[in-house]
Amino acid sequence: FQWIRRLDLQVASQTVGNLIGLLLLIFVVYVLPKSHLSGEQAIVILALSSFITALFSLRLIRLRGVETRVQINIELWKKIMFQSGLLGFALVCNNFYMRMGIFSLNSSHTSIEVGEYGLAFKFFEFAIALPTFIMNSVYPELLQLQLKKGRFFSARIKQLCSYLFIFSLITTAGVWVFAGTLPFIRIDFLASVAILRMLAILIPVFFMTSPLIWLFVMRRQQKFLVMIYFVASVGSLLLNNFLVYLWGVLGAVVALGSTELFVCCIGWYWVYNQRDYVQKT
Repeated sequence: FQWIRRLDLQVASQTVGNLIGLLLLIFVVYVLPKSHLSGEQAIVILALSSFITALFSLRLIRLRGVETRVQINIELWKKIMFQSGLLGFALVCNNFYMRMGIFSLNSSHTSIEVGEYGLAFKFFEFAIALPTFIMNSVYPELLQLQLKKGRFFSARIKQLCSYLFIFSLITTAGVWVFAGTLPFIRIDFLASVAILRMLAILIPVFFMTSPLIWLFVMRRQQKFLVMIYFVASVGSLLLNNFLVYLWGVLGAVVALGSTELFVCCIGWYWVYNQRDYVQKT
């Protein structure tokens, strides 16, 4: 779906699968007599929903004239698993340092402070996920440009980063304003307003870091990506244990921002030094 630039078809297939899964869930819970949803039933429903999504996706792809066939290729499977395993480990490290602040607060502060930070972090997480959708849509174009002259690829990256930076400022302003509405939803959310606004200041850094994973994958530098995120995870662990103890929630925000800024600076420094790189294979 990325390659043919029809992400709407991906949304359609996921909608069909999720809708069928929801109907199965309703049937088990509300229709079957004396039925209580168990963990095993939930897993089966989730698996069926995913399988239906896959079948529907395959059908939509074939209707668009893309030939597909099922085959077993052990060597290709090993190669894909190795590359995806590296990327998966990098994402695990990313999730680790993203949530390290919550872990540190939980071990040294009250549950009230953990809840206030956790609520603000949920909204912040949604905001920094937005560039992922942008990168998903432009990734096929970047792959094609990479095969052409380097200046076209570099120009597109600069243009993309400019758009992301402007969009990050708009998103920061939106989150800042939205934070002020939290007490109207529930008065208990008042303490999360300042925390969410502090996190909002970090949004431009996260937006500028977003293209790095795709660029590293395109240039087959997953090992270096893993190294960056692993070092960032270790640094986040040390920073949070020190700063959260001193400053509490503020320390968690500072540690998160410092870690992401480290990833952003190191990653883009590497990209800058590789700016004349042109993929040959």
